[in-house]
Amino acid sequence: MSSQPRERRVSEVEARIIAEIRVLQSYAESIRRSLEQVMAVLQETTITLQELSKIEEQLKESKEVLIPLGPMVLVRAEIVDPGRVVLNLGAGVYRDVSSSEARAKLEEYRKELEETASKMQAGLAAVLKRIQELQAVLASGSAK
Repeated sequence: MSSQPRERRVSEVEARIIAEIRVLQSYAESIRRSLEQVMAVLQETTITLQELSKIEEQLKESKEVLIPLGPMVLVRAEIVDPGRVVLNLGAGVYRDVSSSEARAKLEEYRKELEETASKMQAGLAAVLKRIQELQAVLASGSAK
C-alpha cells in the first residue's frame, strides 16, 4: 500500500518536469523567432549603412539612378543632393538630415540591435540549458 502513494508522487513530479520542459520549449521557440526578426533588421541596417557610404563616396552631384519598387520593377529617379537623406524617425515621422547624421543614427541603431541580439542569444542559451537539465533529470530517473 505504501508504494502506491510513492509511485503517484513520482509520476506527479515527472509530469511537472515534462510540463516545465514544454513551457520552456515554447519560450525558446518564441525567442528564436524574435531573434530571427532582430537579425533580419540588423542585416538591413548594415546594408543600408554600406549603401549610404557608397553614395557619399561616389556621388558628388545629382545623378539618375534606378530604384527597385519590388522584385521585377525599377523606377528611374534622380538623386538631387547626395549629401542629404530622409531619415525615418518612427511612427510615420521623417526628417531631412545630412547623410553623416543619418549614418550616425544608423550606427547607433545597429549597436542597439547587436546588443539586443546578444541578450536574446544569452537568454535562449539559458533556456536551452535548463531544458537539458530537466531532460537529464527525467532520463536519470532522479525525479522519483
